[in-house]
Amino acid sequence: MAKVPLGVDVECFTPGRREWVTDTRARFGLPNAPLTAFVGRFAREKELYVVLDGWREVERRCGARLALVGAVPMEAALRAHPYGHRVTFVPFVKHREALADLLASIDVYVAAGPIETFGLSASEALASGTPILSVNEGAVVEPVEGSGAGRIYQRHQAASVTEEAVRLFAQDFGALGARGRTYAVAEHAWDTVFERLFAVYCTVRKT
Repeated sequence: MAKVPLGVDVECFTPGRREWVTDTRARFGLPNAPLTAFVGRFAREKELYVVLDGWREVERRCGARLALVGAVPMEAALRAHPYGHRVTFVPFVKHREALADLLASIDVYVAAGPIETFGLSASEALASGTPILSVNEGAVVEPVEGSGAGRIYQRHQAASVTEEAVRLFAQDFGALGARGRTYAVAEHAWDTVFERLFAVYCTVRKT
C-alpha cells in the first residue's frame, strides 16, 4: 500500500499575502482583533456548534474573535446560537486568490470536522503560514501533529476548545506559521505530490 497525499498550490497560498492583511480584513468585514476562522460548508457533521459553545470564554480570556466562512445548511442555526451574534459570517469565497488572501489574514484556522478525509482548507491554511486548531479526530490531526503548527481539542468538549484555543493564542504565531509553511511545502506542494505518485506508478509497472 502506498500513501500519496493530495496537493496544495503553495504558490497561491503563501504567507506573503499577509502584507495586505488590513485591506483583506476590511474587504471581508473581519474584525481588527485576534481572529480564528473556519472555511467550508456549515453542515451538522462539521460540529461547529461545539466551537461556538466554547468561544465565548475564549473571547473573554484572550480577546479572540471567530469568523465562519461558507454557507448553508446550518447557517440559520449557527446565527441563532447564544454566541452567534459575536460571530462574523462571511459568504462562500469561490475565487482561490481571494481565499488565499483570507487565509493569510487570520491568526488561526479551526478544523472542526471529525470525519474529514483530507482537509484541503486546513492544508491551504498551513501553506499560508496560519496555525490550526483541530478536533482530535479526522484527517487534519496528522498535519497538525506532523508540523507542530497548532493545537488539538477533544471532540464534543467545548471546555477543551476553550483551553486549547487560549493556549494557542499564547504561542508565537510567527514560529508556528513558519513550521506550518515548511510542512505544507514539503508534504503537499504539487511537484512533490506528483513525484511520489509517479514513483508509485513505476513500482506498479515493475510488479
